Amino acid sequence: VISYGPTISYGSLYTEISYVTSHSRNLTVLTGGTTYHYRVCSADPANNSVCSGDQTFTTLEITPPVISNVVVSSTTPTSVNFTWTTDENASSFVDYGLAAGPAYTGTVTDAAFVTSHSLAITGLSDNSTYHFRIRSRDISNNEAQTTDATFTTADITPPVISAVAVSNITSTGAHVAWATDESSDSAIEYGVTISYGSTSAGATMVTSHARDLVSLAPDTTYHFRVKSKDALNNEAVTDDATFKTIKPAAAVISGIQVTSITQTTAHVIWTTDVDADSMVDFGTTQSYGVTLSNATLAKTHDLSLSGLVKGTTYNFKVTSKDGYGQETVSTNQTFAAAADRTPPAKVTSFQATAGV
Repeated sequence: VISYGPTISYGSLYTEISYVTSHSRNLTVLTGGTTYHYRVCSADPANNSVCSGDQTFTTLEITPPVISNVVVSSTTPTSVNFTWTTDENASSFVDYGLAAGPAYTGTVTDAAFVTSHSLAITGLSDNSTYHFRIRSRDISNNEAQTTDATFTTADITPPVISAVAVSNITSTGAHVAWATDESSDSAIEYGVTISYGSTSAGATMVTSHARDLVSLAPDTTYHFRVKSKDALNNEAVTDDATFKTIKPAAAVISGIQVTSITQTTAHVIWTTDVDADSMVDFGTTQSYGVTLSNATLAKTHDLSLSGLVKGTTYNFKVTSKDGYGQETVSTNQTFAAAADRTPPAKVTSFQATAGV
């Protein structure tokens, strides 16, 4: 007879009537991980009986821990912390790797049997997604594990800037474009020195960037650099580069006139659409020979010709040069100095002679 149960009061009884000297019985339907009290009794055919004292045994536990409250925290570019709880004392494991497991390429452990668990992983790569699972094993070697999950380390890598190009350069503007390997904002610092001084920026996160620079000075070399910053404020900056705006269009000459013509003088007047200097070449042939000029830059031009010969036809051309050294020359023009239409004042010393 075996009396057994979770307390010294037992509660369960196993009986077998078979007279032997070596006794062995299996108890079933027990609860795992439980300490049982028991005593054995035996009686001979004459019903003389004897009982042992109280004894105990503990069944093996087969229920794994229950993992809960998993928290991934303090993620940096190279490390991460894990915390979780179990409903019984258990050890701690975190398996991890860049690919979904199992198998994983790394494991961190803590053999201490606790219910509040904490492990850290270091030596990770920044801006990388890792797979992981958590495991806890109790004192009876029953193990629980979570399903595969992921975390991503912090990004400290700035965008990679490439394909910087300046196009559509005019006298007052330019178009600057570039590309990045991740979405980021757009900025250009520019100016006539490497200190820059002006900025054109856009906050839209893109990988293809373009900014139009306006209100530039003509025929001027500009320094510039482009900058792009990703969503985590990692910024890339290019080295200094330069481009040069072109000269504006040369002056357009119009309204050429010759006025106030006398026998020896005349005025040549014309206009230009931009400020420019004034020059007239004139002479009796298209080789000219005489040049008059005025270096003052203006849109209205007036040069006075003198030393003309009355009644003579003159060839002339006008030239205007703008502030960027660009000359515009008119076609050949002509005018005539005033003719002498004044009769002699009087006739004197008139004498007639006879013919022979």
